[in-house]
Amino acid sequence: MSAAHKSECPAATGQSANQKENNFNQILAVTQAKLELAGFGVHHVDGGWLVCRWGMSKLCADFAELRAFGKKVGAI
Repeated sequence: MSAAHKSECPAATGQSANQKENNFNQILAVTQAKLELAGFGVHHVDGGWLVCRWGMSKLCADFAELRAFGKKVGAI
């Protein structure tokens, strides 16, 4: 994961880099799972995450945008 993606993680401060990485990966996995349960395909690409459904797609440039999209569509 790039620094830009990790900087958007709502992980607590005061943690080691490894703990922050683990928290980010867990939050990302839950976010992806919730979107997938709502019927969206989520794919990590060079420019962020590509979210697809019904032949349409949206590129979310960072983790914050992915979370905002999930909230907007009611998946999160």
